Amino acid sequence: PLDGAEVVAYRWTGSDYQWQSSAYSDGSGNYLIHGLPGGTYRVRFAHYNYVDEYYDDVPSLYLASDIAVVMGEITADIDADLSTFGHISGTVTDGSNPLEGIEVSAYRNEGTYWSHVNSGYTDAAGNYDIDHLPSGIYRVEFSNPWDFDYLTEWYDDAPSRDTATDINVTVGTTTAGIDAELSPGGTISGNVSDGVDPLSDIQIELYHWTGSGYD
Repeated sequence: PLDGAEVVAYRWTGSDYQWQSSAYSDGSGNYLIHGLPGGTYRVRFAHYNYVDEYYDDVPSLYLASDIAVVMGEITADIDADLSTFGHISGTVTDGSNPLEGIEVSAYRNEGTYWSHVNSGYTDAAGNYDIDHLPSGIYRVEFSNPWDFDYLTEWYDDAPSRDTATDINVTVGTTTAGIDAELSPGGTISGNVSDGVDPLSDIQIELYHWTGSGYD
């Protein structure tokens, strides 16, 4: 049984489903939403450590099953079996040594765009685990947010999200072995003067050739 799951009832208004009432499951997993007017409802189940679900085992309100509620009667057995989130895990190195503090970000395919879902950081052994991932197709970015010692890359050894490899994630499982070997970035250095004396606090800007222009 799952304690503390929020159960939300949405009532059909004639043009849309709107929030009507909610309750929380107890230590036995039981819940009771009372005081509902008669009508047609759909129900959502939510818990921080589990993937949101709508009755009957669907991911969205508009795919949910209708539930008829009659005043003075209990509509029972509106149950749910929630799934734990999916994970992506792996190791990041420089080719020889583990890299600590690398930010690893997971982006999910939403059909017409990629949305950031969650991020994690590598530990001293270079390992990371990104949790709270719903099922879907993902692409993963590896970056160093604290300095520019290593170049940002995408799995699998790609320079951009558009060229990255898709990763399938399923709730309740870990997609492991999403590793990266980061390359050190190049360095430009020099000296600025007025011809005689050195100049301090001069801003230096760097532009990168993209193939069609400098950005």
